[in-house]
Amino acid sequence: MSHAWAGDLALSPNLFFIKRNKNANEVHYDARVQDCKWLRPELESYWRELKEGPDVYVPVRLYEQLAYGYEVDRVSDTEIRISLKALPGRFITARLTPKNDKGCDVAVGIKVNGKPAELSGVYVYATEGLFGRMPIVRFSDILALEGGHPVFERVRTEAGSNTQAPDPDPPRWRSGASRLGRHQ
Repeated sequence: MSHAWAGDLALSPNLFFIKRNKNANEVHYDARVQDCKWLRPELESYWRELKEGPDVYVPVRLYEQLAYGYEVDRVSDTEIRISLKALPGRFITARLTPKNDKGCDVAVGIKVNGKPAELSGVYVYATEGLFGRMPIVRFSDILALEGGHPVFERVRTEAGSNTQAPDPDPPRWRSGASRLGRHQ
């Protein structure tokens, strides 16, 4: 997905989000960028508690990192490679490109069915694990655009190899949030 913004941290650009099977709440991942270069840490993740209200944000808790956490490898000042716990073995690339008017574009890509695509989001089907707290990801759907058309790929985990799941529904791929990103 390609995003453009003025380059300051007044509104962090939202790179992608995770929707889940459990409720309307979503995990959002925002870029931390200044002067068209990645800051450290490069990303910020948080819950959009949409069932509570449009501007309710909650940090991703430590035990939730098992399903919704991430790691970042910095390729350069303008490119990072992200691996999500919900998508083991898959990599998301985020590249920054300066614009002529002091702004910055960021492109977020992932391979879907072996082809490059623009990542929109991820749908995670998880069940509660240990003590009803530790989420166990059964499968994830990668939601993306290839040539402007929606595409997806289902990635099953070992724990979800026999899990029955509905077919993806592209109209439900959109975030339930009225706007993406959040004010700092």
